[in-house]
This record gives sequence, structure tokens and C-alpha cells, in this order.
Amino acid sequence: MESGKIVKQFTKFIYPFKYEKNSPQKRLDEIIFSSKGNAMRVWERCGVDGHEIREDISEFFSDTDEECPSRIADCYSLNLNCRSTLGLPKNRGDVLTFVCRNDNRQKVSITDVRLYLFESEVGFAEITCGYQSQGIADYIDCNYFISEIKSDKNYFVFTKRDADAQESEIRFSVKELLQRMMAYAGEVQQFNNKGKDFSEIKPIVYSYLLLDEKPDNLETLLFLVRKNYTESYKLPKSEYDIYNNPNVLQNFDNSYWATSKNSVVNVTFLVGDKKTDDFFTNNFSPRMLTTYYHLFLSVLHQKYAVQHFLVKMGRLDKIVEKYSVMNTQLKCAREYRAQAASLKFRAFFKIPSNIEHINNYFNLISNTYEIDTICDNFNADIDNLVSICDTYVSRINDHENMKRNIKREKIQALVVFIGGLVVFVTLFNTSWEILEKVCNETLPFFSPQVLVLFVVLLLSITVTILDVFGRLTGAKRSLKNLKDEFEDRPKLS
Repeated sequence: MESGKIVKQFTKFIYPFKYEKNSPQKRLDEIIFSSKGNAMRVWERCGVDGHEIREDISEFFSDTDEECPSRIADCYSLNLNCRSTLGLPKNRGDVLTFVCRNDNRQKVSITDVRLYLFESEVGFAEITCGYQSQGIADYIDCNYFISEIKSDKNYFVFTKRDADAQESEIRFSVKELLQRMMAYAGEVQQFNNKGKDFSEIKPIVYSYLLLDEKPDNLETLLFLVRKNYTESYKLPKSEYDIYNNPNVLQNFDNSYWATSKNSVVNVTFLVGDKKTDDFFTNNFSPRMLTTYYHLFLSVLHQKYAVQHFLVKMGRLDKIVEKYSVMNTQLKCAREYRAQAASLKFRAFFKIPSNIEHINNYFNLISNTYEIDTICDNFNADIDNLVSICDTYVSRINDHENMKRNIKREKIQALVVFIGGLVVFVTLFNTSWEILEKVCNETLPFFSPQVLVLFVVLLLSITVTILDVFGRLTGAKRSLKNLKDEFEDRPKLS
């Protein structure tokens, strides 16, 4: 694949992670002293310009030290005078040798190292590389093998010369560099696996490629760069029709965007027309690091912010039959819904610019990362969580009230029973005495008159007692039905 030579190129490797919001600031404010005693911040605040983007969105990554209401992330770049703290060569343009596990060796510069810490507790570690080779095949290999962090056979090496002109060979892997960076971000975890082991993580690649001419195998090139594959991967037939491929966008005759969930890459080539070539070399090219990268970071954050939020929501998955616990769950769910509304209001948007080709690019990467689907599912999950918790709080409250009612009914039944006996005995004795006075004679218990009196009074008291016990039985039956309904509850998802 040597059709066309590279005129300009850079590749950014982005590693998403989660962090504790209250932990990183102290490390990022770290100051060290140079050999001359000068104080230097290891990390300096930086930003990503949003040229030609809506004003509030353009301030997402503002580098100002002043209060910026629209800012959603703090961005830090490694101080050029402190590169040695991460084991890097002194100057950003210094050349390292990158050794691939296939024994291929490439000349590479690590030009920038950054950390992005979002208010959503999502973070990105960014490593920017430039390759000396003008060959497209070398570019593809570098992107692929630098992304392959799990293999220790991929590593950087350079020669370091100290103040006494003594030389030593410094060797490190991408994993080691990443771990040194993460140490400044406080308590961090990767997204797909628990813990701090980043050996299995695969970065998202954002890259720009300016060629001296249109490559003969453009379809193959767009396929490989957007998938971050090597040439050993063969092109499927569906990839030949790049003009109807939803993951390829041609905004200009000589410029293509190719995307996947692994990579977002721009491939542009010169056409031999001075005005056109000057525009794409001097005007369009810088936008790769500002406008287009700004929108790419924004969309990437949308994806991972929702993913992180759903993990936090999952902590409410346990349902218990206790009103106080579930009421707390409900309050948390409603708080999450408020936080979700704030996140969507601050970080999500549909139309970033008044310029059509910028909006086309934004729609491309939004569709690639399925942002609309993610948002729809996010909204449904939030509403489902609140609804279920609310339902369970109501059921548990009814359950608790029912148990309290049964307790009262038991006490009332006992009181009625005892009271009924007392009333029955009192009424019976009094009525018996009156009956004897009316009959003007002493009446034994088994006399017809006394027995009739006994039965009438007994029936009247029995009706009252049975009514109370009937209500108690009905309350117990309702409690059982409520409990059966509770046990058939759906689970949180």
C-alpha cells in the first residue's frame, strides 16, 4: 500500500477511564523544581478551541482560569519542561524508536500528553504521536501496534544523555506510560473491567492523514484506518461502495471521514491545484486539532458519561421489603433523574454549528456511537428506575399500614371479646333479677324464661364479636394478597 505519500499526519490515542472527582486536583497541581531552582507545574491547564461551533459548546474545553459556566471538563497538558517525569525525551520533537512485536521498527515522536477530567467523573488520557515515515503502510502499522497495549513486545526506546554526556537506553511500553499518567488522575478505573489494570484496554484512535495524491486503493485505505486494522485484514465487498457507506463521509472532493467505534480518521489528499492545496494544507489541516477534535471529544464524552451513569444507577438494583430502605432508594432515583437531566442539558446537543459540513461530520460520529439510541435508552432506564422504586415504596407503605391495621384489629377484637363477656354477664344478671321481680318468684337458671333471656343476650353479643373477627380475617387476607403481589414484582434493569 504505497500509493501516495504522507505530507502531514498525527494520531491521538484516547483511553477512557472513571475517576473520583475529589481526588485528582491535588496531584495535577504538583510543582517540581528545575536544576536551576525554578518552580514548574507538571501539568498545565490547556483547552481545545471550538472554531465555528456554537458559543456555549465551544467553551466545553475552555482553558481560562476564570469561571466558565459552559465548561464541562478541565484539560491538562504535560509541561514541556517536565516530560522526564513521565520518562519521555526532553523535547516534543525528539525521535523515539517504536518496536512492534513483528520486529518492525518505526521512528516516532510523542508530541503531546493530556488528561481530560469531565464533571461527569469521566476522564480521557490522550497520547499524541507523529510518524517520520511517509509510507501509508507504516502509518497503518504504527496505529495498530501502538493501540495493542496488552503486548509487552510493543515498546518505545530512545537514548538519553545526561549532564556528563553519559548515554543510557530508556525503554517503556504504552502501558507503562499510561500508568504514569493515570497516577496524576487519582483514583481511577477503566470502564469495561474492574480495577486499575489497563493492560487489556484498547484506545479510541483519532487521526489525520494528508497525502500528496489520491491513493489508488482509497476504499481499502478507508476501511483499514477506520477499523484500525493492518493490511492482513481483507476488505469485505460492502466496503467497496464508500459513497453509500454510513461510516464514510465525503464533505469535499478530496477529503473523507472514515469512522467506527474504534477510530475516527480523516483522509485528505492534494489535487495539484494551488488554491485548493493551500487551503487544505494551511486552513483545513489546523481544524483537525480544534473544531473537529472538539466535537469528537464531546460525542465520546456523551457515550461514556451515560455508560458511567448507568453503572451508578445499577447500585439501586437491590429491592427489599423495608419502607425506609426503598424510600431512600426512591430519593436516590429521583436525584439521579435530576442529575441526568443536568447532564443532558449541559453536554448533549443536536446542531453544533451554522456550517453544513461541520454538522454533517457531527452527525456522522454521533451515528457511529449511536448517541440517539443511547439517549433514548438512558431516558427510559431513568424513568423505569423511578417508576419501579415509587411503586415499591407505595406497596411497602401499604404493606406496613396493613400490618399496623391488623395489630389494631387484634387489640380491638380482644377488647371487644373481654368487654362483651363483661357486658353479657352484667346484662344477664341484671335482666335475671328484673325477670324474677316481674314474675314475682325465684327463677332457676334452667327455667324457660331465663334460658330465653340467656340465648337472646348471647346472640346479640356474638354478632358483635363475629363482626370484629371478620374484619380481622379480611385484613389478614388482604395482607397476604399484597405480599403475593409484592413477591411477583419485576426486577430493576
